[in-house]
Amino acid sequence: VKSKEVMAAAWNGLGKAYAGLAKGKDKNLMHKDLMAHLRVALVYSGFRNERLEALKLAVSAAGKLGLEKTRNELNSEYKTAKGQ
Repeated sequence: VKSKEVMAAAWNGLGKAYAGLAKGKDKNLMHKDLMAHLRVALVYSGFRNERLEALKLAVSAAGKLGLEKTRNELNSEYKTAKGQ
């Protein structure tokens, strides 16, 4: 179980690295940022803290990409998950 939690944290870290490299300008890296966080939210959903962080960061990434519908859906999911 610990190894899966480490993987979740690693994917979140990778997403953060992509976001840092993208600097809000490189759409390819911004998409990679979003996908890394979505991976955590879906594949590693059993790790609440990592999932919450992933959803929060995915909301931000989707917003930066102009994906408003996706951003709103992720934000709703984040609020629901946070309330658990």
